[in-house]
Order: sequence, then C-alpha cells, then structure tokens
Amino acid sequence: MKLDPPALNPWVRVLVETEKGRYPELSLRSGRLPALLAASLLASPQSPEVAEQILSELSRLEFERVSSFLIPYLRGLQAERGSDKAIALAAYEAALSAFPSAYPAQLGRARIFLAGGKRQAAISLLNELRQGYPDNRAIQRLLALALYQEGDYSAASPLIQAVLRAEPTNESFIIMRAHILILSGAYLQAGPLLDAYATRNPHDPLYLYLRSLHLWKEQKRRVETLETLNRAMALYPDDMRFIRLKAEFLLESDNPSPQDKQSARLLLESALALNPKDAATLRLLAKDALAAGEYQRSLSFLDNLLSVDPSFKDYALMTDIAFKAKQARRAATWADTWYAQAPQDDSAAATKARALIETGQSQQALALINERLAKLPSAKFGSVLYYLRSRLQREPELALNDLRASLMDDPRNLDAILAMFDSHFAVKDYKKAQYYLRQAQAVSPASAEVATRARNLGSLAGQ
Repeated sequence: MKLDPPALNPWVRVLVETEKGRYPELSLRSGRLPALLAASLLASPQSPEVAEQILSELSRLEFERVSSFLIPYLRGLQAERGSDKAIALAAYEAALSAFPSAYPAQLGRARIFLAGGKRQAAISLLNELRQGYPDNRAIQRLLALALYQEGDYSAASPLIQAVLRAEPTNESFIIMRAHILILSGAYLQAGPLLDAYATRNPHDPLYLYLRSLHLWKEQKRRVETLETLNRAMALYPDDMRFIRLKAEFLLESDNPSPQDKQSARLLLESALALNPKDAATLRLLAKDALAAGEYQRSLSFLDNLLSVDPSFKDYALMTDIAFKAKQARRAATWADTWYAQAPQDDSAAATKARALIETGQSQQALALINERLAKLPSAKFGSVLYYLRSRLQREPELALNDLRASLMDDPRNLDAILAMFDSHFAVKDYKKAQYYLRQAQAVSPASAEVATRARNLGSLAGQ
C-alpha cells in the first residue's frame, strides 16, 4: 500500500518548492533541518534573490547558534557558485575545522583546487577521500575529471568507464571516453560514443575535433573530413586545433597535390601568426620542411620548437632533421640519449647505428648492426639494418647484396630503393636506375629526394 506524506509536512513542502526552483517559506516551528535541506537542494542555477534568501537563512541559523557543519559548508557552496573561490575555500576549511569528518567539504576543496589549476593537489585529496569512500560516485566523478585534465589518461580511463556504467547518458564523460579512445588509436570503439554525443552537443569544439579525426583516420572520408573541419573553423576561427589538424590532413593525406601543400602551409603560417610559440605548429612546420627537402629551414623550426618546449623528445624526427641538415654530431647526441633510454627499441638501435656511421665510427656501427641481425629481427627492422650495413661495405657487390636483402625484407624501404638507384646511376646503368626510380616514385611520390633523382636522370635523357 502506497503512503503519501501529508502535504503540510515541512519536509514535503521543502521538496516540492525547491523542485520548482523556489525557496520555501519556513516558520521557526518547522525546525532548522528543513531550512538547511532547502539550501542544499537548491543546486541549480539561482537568481540573486534566491541566493540572498539562502544566505539570509544561514545567517539566521548562525545567530541562533545552530551547530551543524552544513552552515559553513553551504556558505562555501554559495560562494563557489558565485565564483568567489577564496571565500568558498575558507568556508569549506571552516567546516572541516569544526567537523573533520565532513567529506563533502573536502570534496568542495578538491573542486576549488581543480578550478584553480591545482590538479595534483585535487588528485591527491580525492585519492585520500576515495580510500574512505570507495563507492562514492561524486568522488569518483571528480577524480576522473581531474586525472583526465591532468592528461593521466591511463588512470582516468577506468574511472570514466565506471561513471558511464552508472550514468550512460553523462555527456561530459561520453566525450572524455571518446577522446581517450581516439588518442590511443581505437577509432572504431570511439565511433558509437561520438554518434551518441552528436545528438546532444553537435557544435562542441572537442566533438568536432574528434569527429574530424575519426572521419580521417577510421573512415577515410576526405570530403566529409574537410567539411567538418571547415565548419569547425567557421564556428571557432581562433581555435588552433582545427587550423593545425586541417594542415596536417592536407599534408599527410595520400598523394597530396601541390595545391593541398600550399593550402596547408598557409594554414600553418596563420597558426604561427596567432601564436609564434605554439609547439605543435612548429613541429608540423619542421616535418613539412623536412619532407620538402628544405633541411636548414626544418632545422630552424626544430630549434624554435626546442626553445619553447625543451621537453620535446621526438627523437626520430629530431635525429632525421639533424642528419639531413648535416648536423651529424648533434644527431648523434640525441641518438645516444634515445638508445640509452630504450636499448631494446628497434628505431632507437637503428638511429644509433646510423649515428655511428655518420660520425665515422664504422667498426662500432658494424658490431651493433651484426649483433641486432643475429637476434633475427622483424622484417621491417631487418630491412633497415641491411640497408645500414650496405653503407659500410667496401666491395660494391657486397653492398648490392645487402641492399637486395633489405628489399626482400621490406620492398618499400625508400632508403634502400634510392641506394639501388644511386648504385646503378653511378655506373651509368640508366635502365636499371630508371626501374628503381619508378619504385621510389610509387613508394613516396612527394619525396624531395626522389624528385632530385628524377631530375638528374631526366637531364641525362635529354642529352
């Protein structure tokens, strides 16, 4: 049998009135708890009049010396809603001073820390709270958000998933989950989340950014990718994420046209004008100049990047630029650091061997290459090692044997293909040189190094 509480019950009046967004008129006979409950329930956006009524009620209760942690706590809550973070923090700490076990006040402190950019302080506090209240959803939500904002996605991910299991329509956590999946390359899993979010907030900038990546990387839909990026740039013209992403898309799509490259460079120049110290833009400019064969220009962008972001550690890009710009000693320093940090990494080992070759340490390079070949590396890594060893061979036929072995392991190894071209070009076997040039053009049609060899061969054909 269903029992309805009497309509005149003060608790029922509080619930009904606050549900309508109104502050209930309470007589002194109604007791103090309903008044405090009313203040705590009015969590939605408030008019100045309602906020003033709540503060007035709190002052009345303080004057009557009602003892409850809710009084300073609710003062803190009101100050937090009014964006007065300093007063809010002081009120929460006053609540904790009188009532140390009042965890909602600790949660309020964590929110203030997070809003003020003190993410590590918030995370530390929330982890402590979670030990005492492991199933508390409010703590779980705030900790997930703090970890996500800190960029600790591996720790944030299970918490975000736990929140979504309990609250599957929580749009803030839907987009966070999609973001983490896309960052990890799990585009297929992110698709349904993006579809769900699109029904709620299709113009959100993070959604548009992630949708563009999904259309590009997962669905390979060029037209729709550009349409989404253009729409995002129209909505958020100063958001550099979209400028950079469109430039990157145009540069890294299959067989970019000269018009695509020119458009991408104009976009990157506009991004750099907006923020000359943007590390992500400088990185893209360095990569583009490297691909275009403008090695000194690429090195200049890299130097600017390292000056604004000394923590940048893309050793593969850094060493490639330095080698091509004839900065072998500098490249060797980065290669040594990379190899020392990750001696089992194939790319680090190959770069270390290349650095030894470029700095004239042939015997050490050969020892490292033979050591790694003896461990039966993957085909791709083996191809790189055979190519590097070919550079150390004194006999042309031995060098050709290594290049053939390199291409057997990886027929698309551009360095080995170009080395085969150079070998045949040097002995004036232009027919075979032409064959390897065509192979190189198929593998990397936009390569500046391939274009240079095509010009060299073409100039001979015209004689």
